[in-house]
Amino acid sequence: MFKLRVMEGEFTDSQIVVMLGENGTGKTTFIRMLTRLRVRMQKYLNSMFLTSPRKSSIRALLHQKIHDSFMHPQFASDVMKPLQIEQLMDQEVVNLSGGELQRVASCLYLGKVCIITFSLL
Repeated sequence: MFKLRVMEGEFTDSQIVVMLGENGTGKTTFIRMLTRLRVRMQKYLNSMFLTSPRKSSIRALLHQKIHDSFMHPQFASDVMKPLQIEQLMDQEVVNLSGGELQRVASCLYLGKVCIITFSLL
């Protein structure tokens, strides 16, 4: 039987929260439910990966899709480093595992959000 125990807490803008669990336990689904981005995220990711050459490197993909964020030092330290994107830079999209694809997809999504945020400042 599955039992969920929820503890009260707070999050700040500068925190990165990690959820750990075995494969197939619903970590990604839980996050999508919390953020209500499931449909928007799926459409976004489909457009990102379907319009990108699947043989391209992660470096080329990030450079093409989120160039401004990719080149911004704060994005590198706040997003790319915690997601461990640097170690994936020279790999091709088709060779990534599911978890690696999720990390790259998160980086791409956050990169798009950061472009909007940076332009408003």
